[in-house]
Amino acid sequence: CRSGNVTRIGGILPVPTYLFSYKEFGSMVLMVCLILMLCLEPIIHCLGSDNKKLFYPHCKDAKQIKDAYSVIAAVAMLLYWLLLTDLTVFSMRISAFLLVIGRV
Repeated sequence: CRSGNVTRIGGILPVPTYLFSYKEFGSMVLMVCLILMLCLEPIIHCLGSDNKKLFYPHCKDAKQIKDAYSVIAAVAMLLYWLLLTDLTVFSMRISAFLLVIGRV
């Protein structure tokens, strides 16, 4: 971190302080999942195969990584949904505030 706000875990491992917020930690884990999904994308692995079809995800190279890709995609969707759930709570608070202001 540029500002130097780090917390040392066990006195050894420096971890940025903002990662102790569940939103920021969830966003970081989601980013890692999306990068892993890009690395394991079956369509990218099939680009160099003998298929004549473009964007064909069912080649021999992709069969080896399809299970890992599916698990990481499910985790990424779950994290995205959890982060959006927090946004809906914020939206509900704004709606309640506007309802109260409208009544006054």
